Amino acid sequence: MIMYLTPPPTPASDEAIAGIFSGAGSTAADTCLAMAEASSDAVIVESNSDVVAPTPLSSYPSLAIMVAPGEAYLVEGTRLSRALEAIAMSGRPWAAKAMEALELTGHLGRVDLPLLEDPDEGYPPDVISPLVEAVKGRLRKG
Repeated sequence: MIMYLTPPPTPASDEAIAGIFSGAGSTAADTCLAMAEASSDAVIVESNSDVVAPTPLSSYPSLAIMVAPGEAYLVEGTRLSRALEAIAMSGRPWAAKAMEALELTGHLGRVDLPLLEDPDEGYPPDVISPLVEAVKGRLRKG
């Protein structure tokens, strides 16, 4: 979905990315999420590298996109939050994997994605257009 972001994201080092998942990086990410939530009708999070919610605030989206090889699922935010709370009660608060959470939440919709030979290349707009339209449709429904 990178091509839909304005301005486009900038590459980050592995160390910078790791910082987002802990300490001050996590706090900064949650600050950005809070700002987005204050100025938007919806906050959408996407699972990445099989991590459902890398920061505390990302556990409470309006809508989530759970990505697995070859498919993406739309999940209602409240159901995801409750699933993450259940996983946290099992003693693993930030170890929730995308498919583990999806088993608890079910999904609102599914979009097929082709498998990529190089995941860093990303999907072209024509491939993710159905996913963008599914998100827009769910947000219109409320």
